[in-house]
Amino acid sequence: MKYVKWLLCLILLFFIMSGCSKQVKVEFDTGTAASIEPLLVQKGDVLTDLPEPSQTGYDFKGWFLDEEFEEAYTDQPVNKSMVLYAKWEIKKFTVVFKSGNLEIHTVTVDYGTAATPPAENPSRIGHTFTGWDKEFDNVTSNLVVNAVFEPNVYTVTFKDGDTVLKTENVEFNTAATAPTPPEKTGYTFAGWDKEFDAVTSNLVVNAVYEPIYFTVTFKDDNGVVIETQNVQYGTAATPPADPVKNGYVFTGWEGDFSEVLSDLEIIATFELATYTITYYDEGMEIEHEPATYTILTGAELTAYEKDGLEFIGWYDNPEHSGTPITNLPIGTTGDVTLYGLWVTYSLISYELNGGSWYFTANSVTNASNGIDAFSNLPEILMIEIYVYLKDNDLLTSSIVASNLHKTTWADFSKNYTDPVAIYNHTTSNTAQTNDGYSQFFFDSATGNDTTGELLTISGGFFGTEPYKSKYRHLMQLISLMVKIRYPSSPMWGGASGKTLAGFVLDGYLYGTQSITNDLFGLMRKTIPQPNKGYRLVNNQLVPFDVQYPVTKHLSNQKTYLPLPHKEGYAFGGWYANSDFSGDRVYFLNPEDSGTKFYAKWIPINEY
Repeated sequence: MKYVKWLLCLILLFFIMSGCSKQVKVEFDTGTAASIEPLLVQKGDVLTDLPEPSQTGYDFKGWFLDEEFEEAYTDQPVNKSMVLYAKWEIKKFTVVFKSGNLEIHTVTVDYGTAATPPAENPSRIGHTFTGWDKEFDNVTSNLVVNAVFEPNVYTVTFKDGDTVLKTENVEFNTAATAPTPPEKTGYTFAGWDKEFDAVTSNLVVNAVYEPIYFTVTFKDDNGVVIETQNVQYGTAATPPADPVKNGYVFTGWEGDFSEVLSDLEIIATFELATYTITYYDEGMEIEHEPATYTILTGAELTAYEKDGLEFIGWYDNPEHSGTPITNLPIGTTGDVTLYGLWVTYSLISYELNGGSWYFTANSVTNASNGIDAFSNLPEILMIEIYVYLKDNDLLTSSIVASNLHKTTWADFSKNYTDPVAIYNHTTSNTAQTNDGYSQFFFDSATGNDTTGELLTISGGFFGTEPYKSKYRHLMQLISLMVKIRYPSSPMWGGASGKTLAGFVLDGYLYGTQSITNDLFGLMRKTIPQPNKGYRLVNNQLVPFDVQYPVTKHLSNQKTYLPLPHKEGYAFGGWYANSDFSGDRVYFLNPEDSGTKFYAKWIPINEY
């Protein structure tokens, strides 16, 4: 019994020891792929890093526990010997059949098998299909198979009437080469009757000939072409309608065109036309000079004097509406009828009380420094702008930048470098917005964009009476200088034009800008007066005079009293009495009579 117990213990120990160290075999069935050596693993282990077999034309899909591939091995513990079966899936490839850039057929095939081409061969205009550019009966990768075409060949025959000049074979959509056409007396070769630079079919191309023509050109006396005609050899040209030249009369053609044997130029001839000027006074025709004019001379109209009446001017209508006509400019044409207007008037006289109508105007020797050293115009203008801005509550306006609020004459009249005058400043000195005093020079203006001549100006300081009449010649000069200095920004060009005009004015007065050319320098040396302005004629400044101050009050209009000046004083207005009693007089209405007016002056520091 004792030995039996020891035997049982030994047997139990053997089984325990055997169970702790037992290994199991894992075999791999790869099918038709290369074989893999079996693995010995401890019972109960989980298989990791399993081998991945490969087989040409197939994708490996994993190890399975059964041959039917119903259960995949997914980290189960191995408790006994086992076989793992490799699952394979044949590779598939895409074969794309193309004609040019167009995909016409796409198939998916198994590795090593053949692709099926489109049921119908592809086509291309002007070409013949000859096959495919690569084999596809044993597909082992994705393929793009391109259709191959050969261009068609066509026959091009060049003919002159019934005569064959040349025959040529050309491929589709290419050009044939034309032969040299034969010459024909009296004709010129005009080309071929159809295009052959892109042949798409058999062609017969015929030579085309035209009769010889000559060019007859009819021109005016300045060489400008009026009409061009193609005239067959030996025939006559037909002249165009008689040309019209403004200010001239057509007299005929210079040159013979009755039998054209070569190219010709036929020139129109003209004579200068003379036009009449007819004058009327209250429905009656009167004799007056000038009585005629031409387009080259124009006419300066003169006054027709009548005792006790003031001649207002000549009008183009008997109602005397619109603006009087002072001249017929060079370039005017046609007979003219003019109607004179005369009105009664009363005389006006003035007591200046130490003031003056005109500025000092010494000869300017150094225009680059401005006219400040040669005339009192800069100081007078500064005073009158100050008075205008103060009278109109603009010195403290909210639309003016705060750093420009100068409410005393001492601050307003300081030298502020460039620009010198404070009324020319804007927020940034070059701003084009309405935030500086120069923007209040005027509201609107018009002018000639070509010449720079100022035509009208209204509103603001320079466009409001009495400043408008006093400084109109100054503004005309500034406008001409702006045209030279800033050709693309005329004075009437909005906020920018006003600002640039302010800079030019500052340079003119104080020399803060350089002189760009001789004409600009000449203008910088010129000092206009209220009664004397300057026109620019052929790049020359030509002076002209106007009546200033006004000494006649015409019965048909409102008369603004002129503006004198006195250094160091603000003009306090005109009064009908020497003691300045009564109301200040600004203007006379048509029904008023002229009289004597007295100038009142206020020290500028007290204004």
